Amino acid sequence: MGTSQKGHSFSRQRKALADAVAGLVASLVALWAFYPLDVFKINFQAEIPVSSYTMKNMYRGVLTKSLHCASSSFIYFYLYSFVTTWWIQKTKTTKISTLSRLLLSAVAAILNTTITFPLDAISSKQQTSIQSDGSKNNVENISSGDEEGKLCDEGDSQQQINNTEEERKDETEPKEKFPSSISSKPAGNSSMWKGLVPSLLLCSNPSIQYTVFELLKTNIIDGRSDKLLNLREAFITGLIAKLVATIATYPLIQAKVMLMLTHQKSLLGTMVREYKNNGILGLYKGCNLQVAHTILKSALLMMIREKITATTNSLITVKM
Repeated sequence: MGTSQKGHSFSRQRKALADAVAGLVASLVALWAFYPLDVFKINFQAEIPVSSYTMKNMYRGVLTKSLHCASSSFIYFYLYSFVTTWWIQKTKTTKISTLSRLLLSAVAAILNTTITFPLDAISSKQQTSIQSDGSKNNVENISSGDEEGKLCDEGDSQQQINNTEEERKDETEPKEKFPSSISSKPAGNSSMWKGLVPSLLLCSNPSIQYTVFELLKTNIIDGRSDKLLNLREAFITGLIAKLVATIATYPLIQAKVMLMLTHQKSLLGTMVREYKNNGILGLYKGCNLQVAHTILKSALLMMIREKITATTNSLITVKM
């Protein structure tokens, strides 16, 4: 009996690992495929002009983003698969209610977001740094006519060699006039966590997405001998699931971007200010880009994940 229980436990762990690997590979492929759209989107949301759409600019920060994507996807898919499998074993049922599925996915998402958020903040700042190429407050080219006008690094953006008092004033004045502009102050520990609150609230996004996906998948495969979706079914199901989740949570997505990349500090204040200035459309500014990016990326992710999961599960079954 004890050997049987250990075997089942080991089997659950291997299945959770297989799901995590499938999610990791699928997330990275989807990220790289639509990364330029992601860069354009986040600059539009933060109202940052992009002066040059070169390949280098549109893939700026891709390594950090890939690291965040990989760690986040692996941790989330592993936790979600593990807690779901554990719940089935604990309740001795093969069906999970919608409420239970939401709670389980929320637990995995909250833990995952808290662990990986600093990488998200860093990659977002790198993506928006392309605004410096030829635009106002260019921290790289502001002294192109000054032989000693180089900046040592981003943290020394206000310590340009031989800067005059007037130049220093010019660098700091836009921060007061344009509170929504990108901050060039050194990124302290607290700034790495700006936007965490809306990010935690956005944990409802994957909960909604994966719940809708699994419910649609259950309806599609019900009564079939084959319990996996084909490529077309997985793609369409992923589209619908992500569309529902994105529209429901977009105001939080917009607020998160503004908090991470600007001097604004309050989630509620950011949303209220945007609503007063631009109405309900202000809360959904850039929603079309977000929908296009997230739907295509998530649908591709789901499609690849289904195929990889089928392969890894079959390999595990053979070895077992």
